[in-house]
Amino acid sequence: MARQATGPNEHPSNKCYSSKPEAQFVNLKSRGGLTYPNDFIFGLLTAVEKSFVTHCEDNDVFLLTLDDFFNNNKLINFPCIQHKTYILTTVISNFIIMRMRQYSLITNKNTTKVNAKKKKLSKLVPT
Repeated sequence: MARQATGPNEHPSNKCYSSKPEAQFVNLKSRGGLTYPNDFIFGLLTAVEKSFVTHCEDNDVFLLTLDDFFNNNKLINFPCIQHKTYILTTVISNFIIMRMRQYSLITNKNTTKVNAKKKKLSKLVPT
């Protein structure tokens, strides 16, 4: 449980919770509610991210990312055999879906700016 901040400069998010590279996001975003990341999950999501980056421009990015991930990572040693399938399926699919949303949002924002410039330039051209 995180202690309450008492002063204006004593915000819990200003604290460094861990020096591990996996905890960089936790250190940036945590207000005491996030827990430390697991080394296994960090490695897993790093590998999924690499696969996503290679296929983010393709139409069937979800399936290609999954195929690429499982082709490059033959052995996945999950600590709990009983929950391995459910946890890995949930984590990987939710991560890819989240990244697809992020990527499409960024792409759409850039497209809007280009379209706005074209529209503005078309008003300057006499017809």
